[in-house]
Amino acid sequence: MQVIPAKVANYYKKEHWVWWSQQEIARAEKCFSKIHLIGFSTGATLFHDYVSTHPEDKKVQSVVLISSFFQNKTIFDWFLKITCAS
Repeated sequence: MQVIPAKVANYYKKEHWVWWSQQEIARAEKCFSKIHLIGFSTGATLFHDYVSTHPEDKKVQSVVLISSFFQNKTIFDWFLKITCAS
């Protein structure tokens, strides 16, 4: 697995990260009949994107998302902003 140093992480655009994560998933699927994805931070967001856009991928048996980044878009946004600002 290729590791990208933190100082160059922002050099890449979202499309690069998505492509790279899909390549790694495809490589794992060539080796194993079942895979379990565990993503931390950006990896969690990328894996969420993958399973959301590839529901037909039956080799993915489970997904664990740790500290993923999502913007909260609910009818309670106004309340969360008030509560967090207090």
